[in-house]
Amino acid sequence: MNPQKRLFDAIYPQPTIPAITLWQPWATWIAAGLKTIETRRHDRFYRLAGHRIAIHAGKHFDNWSLRIASGYRGKMFCVWQELWPDLKADPLGCVVCTAMVKEARWLTGADSPAALYPCGPNRFGLVLGNIRVLPEPLPWCGGRGIWQLPIDALTPGPAAVHEIVEGLAP
Repeated sequence: MNPQKRLFDAIYPQPTIPAITLWQPWATWIAAGLKTIETRRHDRFYRLAGHRIAIHAGKHFDNWSLRIASGYRGKMFCVWQELWPDLKADPLGCVVCTAMVKEARWLTGADSPAALYPCGPNRFGLVLGNIRVLPEPLPWCGGRGIWQLPIDALTPGPAAVHEIVEGLAP
């Protein structure tokens, strides 16, 4: 990191919201409310419980996703058209929504339909709720693990975006 930026950030810290990056179409399915549990093989995201997070769609499209998820739901493709009619495809490299992490826990097979993914004792999950879709996907460079998105990135613009960041505190 640039030493001047590090000094600036130390003097003028910006409020941020934790964010996670998912491959598409998993991120869009969360925004649409079709997927309410995000899964991992590790429990490093446990500290997100009780916090609002940003969901970022990475630049990678998971080609196996439709095959995996179709076992739990019917129509799973072109969901983005209902959320953002002006787009021609799933947004890539964009923040698509925010969500409250209601719970962070190890999953069971009963969680599979909400996760759209086979769950069991070796899958950890973030149980999501109160999803707020951005009026337009916000182009942003994501990251691995938990990364921080400046709240200011979400607040300028239409009044609808202000509703997305209200209640960032649990």
